[in-house]
Amino acid sequence: MWIATRDTGLILMTKNHLRFFNTTNGLVSNFTHCLNLDYQGNIWVGTNTGISNIMLHYDNERNCIIDSIKNIVLPNLKEINCITSIKNIVYSGTNTGLVSFDLSKLGINKTPPPVYITGLKINNKIVSINSQKINLNYDENNIVINYVGLTYRDASNTLYRYKIKELDTGWIYTQYTAVQYPKLPPGSYSFVVSARNSDGVWSKDYATIGFTIDPPLWATWWAKASFLLVLVLLLYWRLHIILKRERIKVETNRIVTDMQLRELREQMDPHFLFNNLNTLSYLVENKLPDAPIFVNELSKYFRYSLQSRNIEFTELRNELQQAERYIHLLKIRYGNKLLVHWDIKDAMLEYFISNHSLQLLLENITKHNILSEENPLVVEIKTTEQSALIVKNNLQPKAGNEESTGLGLKSIDERYNLLYNKNIKILRTADYFYVELPLLSPYEYENTYN
Repeated sequence: MWIATRDTGLILMTKNHLRFFNTTNGLVSNFTHCLNLDYQGNIWVGTNTGISNIMLHYDNERNCIIDSIKNIVLPNLKEINCITSIKNIVYSGTNTGLVSFDLSKLGINKTPPPVYITGLKINNKIVSINSQKINLNYDENNIVINYVGLTYRDASNTLYRYKIKELDTGWIYTQYTAVQYPKLPPGSYSFVVSARNSDGVWSKDYATIGFTIDPPLWATWWAKASFLLVLVLLLYWRLHIILKRERIKVETNRIVTDMQLRELREQMDPHFLFNNLNTLSYLVENKLPDAPIFVNELSKYFRYSLQSRNIEFTELRNELQQAERYIHLLKIRYGNKLLVHWDIKDAMLEYFISNHSLQLLLENITKHNILSEENPLVVEIKTTEQSALIVKNNLQPKAGNEESTGLGLKSIDERYNLLYNKNIKILRTADYFYVELPLLSPYEYENTYN
């Protein structure tokens, strides 16, 4: 069903959808007043400025195909209020009277209108057309193309169709003589346009122009290949670093394992066991109340030593608890001959220290110094604002005492140096012996292990 409208042209309504026909498709005007279907099945349309004759046919699926639209514009054909046809005679009623004409006697312009590309603008700048193929930079992508079809009768009703072959999916119809393509992406394009005169005859040949928009430097194939090569080199470098770190990690683990075994052997020193068993034997034989406490603390000491043998660094609070157990055992054995002074800041308890390091220092102190009630051995254990733990004792070396091998201190220093690139500080004077152990903040510890 065909419907005439007052401002949107014609509407063809089918059971599936609506199709619109207006001046863009070639109608003489969008203000349509009346319709007539002639004996050949073509549509006559009366408008406010003239008459349009739509020649059409239907395909096998009953789809309407427009062959051409011919417009008849005469001084006495204005404001067409009704229209009908009998054979080739067309009658139209206007505001000024009845007008009729014989369609067979009307001259039809059968000459195909030639069409030409008349102008080109790139980014609003006029560019001369010297060839059929133009090369542009990537930012010269705002294109305006002007064209014209030469027809010498009813030129205002010339219809154009155009497309960019690589971009548009079908023909675009218009009566304008210019088209704009803003922000075209890089690529090669071919623009084609043809014209149709008012009698429905299309151009014999297309007007065409081709242009290429080059990609930016970073989007060229060789730039992409360079980026890919750099990426491969970076991945190779990263893999090399990871493998190197893994080799260092394996070697570090081996060295740390050796240190742990050395420390464990020192902790299980027969001399240490012998002294503690003698102390326990003395407590049991004399039925002293400290015997059960001594056994309990000794078992806790060895249990923690075995459980934590694979840990390189532990929180300071754990190390202090183990040191207190060890000192408790020493106090049961030596009584007031050993004095320990603590000055630990609570904020430092969550910092990390080399595992068993404090115990090894305490063992060295009692091993190489005289303990007596007249001259007790005084040990100071304190933290500093510079994130360190200081262990200091007065010097009372045993007579004829063999020179220390320093394996315990060396083991602690190696662990700090390997894992954190830090070193312990050792100071010996005539009056005291001083060791400073670095404390690692939770951030330093997590950053290294991650």
